[in-house]
Amino acid sequence: MSKSASRLPVNFGFIHRLTAEEVSRAAAGGWAAQDLGIVGGKDPSIYISSIALQSYIPEIYLITIFGKPYIQLFGRKKLVQAPVAQAIELENGAIMLKLMDDLSIIDPVEMEARRREVKIHLGSEAFYDPQIGATGGYQKANFELQV
Repeated sequence: MSKSASRLPVNFGFIHRLTAEEVSRAAAGGWAAQDLGIVGGKDPSIYISSIALQSYIPEIYLITIFGKPYIQLFGRKKLVQAPVAQAIELENGAIMLKLMDDLSIIDPVEMEARRREVKIHLGSEAFYDPQIGATGGYQKANFELQV
């Protein structure tokens, strides 16, 4: 996984398997599904638009990869010391956070608790908050246009 993530430059990346609770919240509309990029249906999925990333970080996922803009925002040391199962510095300079030890068995309660810990550690003002919505005053990463 880390080899694949190291091959390309990355600003933000993730791997996640939606839990039944996440899908239910999104379907009920109580979780601002549109702002978080959750698409329902027979095979629910998740996406993140570059527009959203310019405003906020939608969530901490089972695996979240932070590239240069987020390393500058949070600091390399803070990301590497995040309260996760594993933090890996990739060859391309990005930092990959693995939220849980065993990604094949997801306890939704434990996942939410870990997410809260990571957000508090990094600074929750950079992460989407349904009370604020998509247009809130979030702490943002600075993306540089590369040509």
